[in-house]
Amino acid sequence: MARTILSLHLSLFALLIGNSIAFGQTGVVVPTVPSDSTTPSNPPSSTPTQIPSPNNSSTTRFSCQYYDGKYTVMYQPQSQPGRFFAWAIPQSLGAGWNPQNRCQAIASRLELYRPDGLQELQIARQNNENIICVTTEAVSTCRIVLTVPRSKDPYAVRSSIFSNLTAADQGQQTIGVNTYTNSPRRSGNNPHFRGGINLKPFLSMEDGGTGTNLNSGLLIRSRTPGKTILNPRLFR
Repeated sequence: MARTILSLHLSLFALLIGNSIAFGQTGVVVPTVPSDSTTPSNPPSSTPTQIPSPNNSSTTRFSCQYYDGKYTVMYQPQSQPGRFFAWAIPQSLGAGWNPQNRCQAIASRLELYRPDGLQELQIARQNNENIICVTTEAVSTCRIVLTVPRSKDPYAVRSSIFSNLTAADQGQQTIGVNTYTNSPRRSGNNPHFRGGINLKPFLSMEDGGTGTNLNSGLLIRSRTPGKTILNPRLFR
């Protein structure tokens, strides 16, 4: 009887020691994924998706066109596909700017400011220089279109380069490229007109204008693909 009790004690003692060893070696594992879900073998890539830049060529309104032997800043309203309206005919005013470079600079700046809502073409002072500038609905500050050489009258330069806008704004027949109103000729373009030129009538409604002076335009057809027309004057 005593031997049986001793055997039971030894068996119980061995069982307790074995379990304690097992508990010391085995950790509790807490599942992080629900039993009814699966873990993806390949995690998604962290490389960002490249967004292509939009093609702005179809939305450009202002561009520099070589027309009738002159570099001309043209406005092409979206509502009149293929028709161009002359805004400026730049001249060689010195300071290292030829008509082509000045034409491209004016067109680029007008196109840059256009989404802000062009309002008026004005004369202002910036860094002790006379500038021709535009105001917009979004930015009240007059932003530069071109710098006038110190030896030039800024109002005369504006009336000369932007002769179409100045003449049409004063109700006169346009000069250079006739793309606006066909009103009778008056006393001529006033080179010393000092008021701001309202640009709204020269802009279509989708560009924030009224379009009242967009009565006609130049129909410039696209050239045949693969055919380049060279102008000898460009190589002189």
